[in-house]
Amino acid sequence: SDHRLFGIERLSPLIYDTFHNNETLRSIGENYLGYVLKNYMTLAGSIIPVAGNKGSGGGWHRDSTYSPQFKAIAYLTDVEEENGPYEYILGSNKLRHVMKALEVSLKDNAYPVQDINRRFTQEQIDALKSNSKLFTAKKGSVILTDTHGIHRGNPILDGRRVALTNYYVGTHRIHEFEEVFADLNLPA
Repeated sequence: SDHRLFGIERLSPLIYDTFHNNETLRSIGENYLGYVLKNYMTLAGSIIPVAGNKGSGGGWHRDSTYSPQFKAIAYLTDVEEENGPYEYILGSNKLRHVMKALEVSLKDNAYPVQDINRRFTQEQIDALKSNSKLFTAKKGSVILTDTHGIHRGNPILDGRRVALTNYYVGTHRIHEFEEVFADLNLPA
């Protein structure tokens, strides 16, 4: 149900000029994180309903276990509750929540060791007793988020959700992104 095209800015001058290279979005991220950022790439994503889908991103997860991670998500379609909106566990980017999530992950780990505190089952999310927020919005809306916090694309029930996502990285951490995304064979 989750169809992704990484590096779409390399194929579309319009996406590059209007979203990928948006100085305001990058500046907001730099002010939030306190260091210089580069937009490593833009992802074009489309999700459709398929029985048993976990939503965009494959279910509850955090992109980075111990470091803040800034992203900008632009909805290209109207997104209501049934269209798989972005969902975020409030406060899960704070250290005390990371420690609590680590305790829950270690106690009942349903994932391999390398995914401890990065992937979460619904039972683990329920055990955290945290509040989440769904981000429904109209086409053209942009969500700014710290994906160090636990999040997911809510499982889609109807329609289609199309979005662009900017992956920002501190210039001092570009090598980490290059390692993670080495197998993508991004277009030139």
